[in-house]
Amino acid sequence: MQELVAMPKNMRQLITILTITLLGLNNVFGCVCNDLDYKKMLKTYDYVVIGRPTTNIHPDSVAVRLLNNEGKGSEVFFTIEKIIKGDFKQGKVIIYQIGRGSCLGMLRLGDKYLIFGHKKNYAPPPPGYFSPIVEIDSLTGKEEIIYAPFDNTSIVGDYIETIKDNYDIVYTGLCGLFSERTKFYRQTRKWRKNDIQKNHS
Repeated sequence: MQELVAMPKNMRQLITILTITLLGLNNVFGCVCNDLDYKKMLKTYDYVVIGRPTTNIHPDSVAVRLLNNEGKGSEVFFTIEKIIKGDFKQGKVIIYQIGRGSCLGMLRLGDKYLIFGHKKNYAPPPPGYFSPIVEIDSLTGKEEIIYAPFDNTSIVGDYIETIKDNYDIVYTGLCGLFSERTKFYRQTRKWRKNDIQKNHS
């Protein structure tokens, strides 16, 4: 630390700028979304919906209030406008992201999104955050490994546990979140129109 203080001011500024740039590059390149194929994704995911994130989950948290004020969030309540795939208890669901670090997508509250998600959390998280649970699928009889949060590891996770019976949870990550501003969202319009018409016919 003393060496850093002893450096000339312009050198410290350069190091600061480089560090911020490298951290930013990690966020840009750290998470790779391979094989973005709408038709394959439609088969792979349990849920495919279009709608808007409205507010962060657990509004009594200071951090969540700050995010709401900035109009951003990662674990959010989401109002469904169109269902392409999946059955839901109601038109409001929980978006719960299973990616962390650079694979965590920050959503703009109020913007329109195409979301691909799962009914269960299949993604292996960082060690120590979640414990694996083996469940037997009632239809196929096969074992499935899902991940449940350890007690007291996450304020948001704990809060979701208290309301999960009232809302469907859509487990997703950066590779399942597409803003209407993205190229992928625009490219899928034709296919989505056909799928929505099939669902209503």
